[in-house]
Amino acid sequence: MFFGDLIQNPAVDEQSIKSRLELLTPIASGTAITVYVVGFLVLSVHHASFGISQSSLLRPRILSTGVLFCVLALLPAAETIRLTDFTPQTTRFFRVPNTFSMLRGMLIPLVITGILARFILAAEVPFKGHSIWAFAAWVGGSLIASLPVENRRPLYKRLIFATTLAWILFAFYKAHDATLWLLLGWFIWCACMTFDAYRPLRDFDRLQTINLIQTILGIVVTIAFFGYFIYPIIPSGWGGGTSVPAIMCFGSGAPAATVLPHVVWILDETDAGFYFLQDKAAKKAVFIPRSTVTEIQYGDTTPQQVLSCTSVSLPQVHDSTMKYKFLDAIR
Repeated sequence: MFFGDLIQNPAVDEQSIKSRLELLTPIASGTAITVYVVGFLVLSVHHASFGISQSSLLRPRILSTGVLFCVLALLPAAETIRLTDFTPQTTRFFRVPNTFSMLRGMLIPLVITGILARFILAAEVPFKGHSIWAFAAWVGGSLIASLPVENRRPLYKRLIFATTLAWILFAFYKAHDATLWLLLGWFIWCACMTFDAYRPLRDFDRLQTINLIQTILGIVVTIAFFGYFIYPIIPSGWGGGTSVPAIMCFGSGAPAATVLPHVVWILDETDAGFYFLQDKAAKKAVFIPRSTVTEIQYGDTTPQQVLSCTSVSLPQVHDSTMKYKFLDAIR
């Protein structure tokens, strides 16, 4: 809008441009600070889950983590904002929105968003292996939900919704993909948080009655859920926290247990050294100083790659059987 006015009306006075820039500057600054703080908190939760307590405030990875969090949170939020016209209802136990109407409108878009996110993040196609069931959940759920429900009895509408939900849950179960379940759970959680928060934001009078403790708790739970469950399953190429397989070769200053080259999964690196997992399923990270590492080979490990960096380390090993045991372990 700003650039359109400037092109159509070159006579826009300098004061108008200045006032708009003054408005955009705090918004951009606030957004950047929010993204950075969220990224730091997510990365801290991720590190804490592996026993890493040290965190640096000045790292580019913090910014990329914050951007990733915001993108994956805004996707379901955008889908939900269209549904804010549903009026909340009160039940005997708690205050909830019009559940069936809201979920019927949100379910298919959220499922499609989750499946697309899964395919994109995993670089997979929807016709390979178990992922075909995820594609079936998308197509079948969309077809069932598209059945006409106007001027129908409420029981019929609920039956359509129940059938759609049952088919999606069955297809997800057959897909045997934990990542797909986690992404769907994340999108549904963000959608519910958006639905609960967007209405008061549109009416400033309601902000005075908002439950501040509940809001803060919801934000903390959201960040913790993302850092502990979602961030570790996102590939590092997309800015996520998936560990990267590599071969580490060590020099003479390394501990005796690390004389041989090791197949490791690198979690993070700092100016001081590397945090890695000795096993991909391990939950405790190991730190080793950068000065003791002579070479790192990233990617899939093969015996030939290991042998290429054993010329320095292996002669220090007195047990001649250790080399063959190690190579057998990585085959």
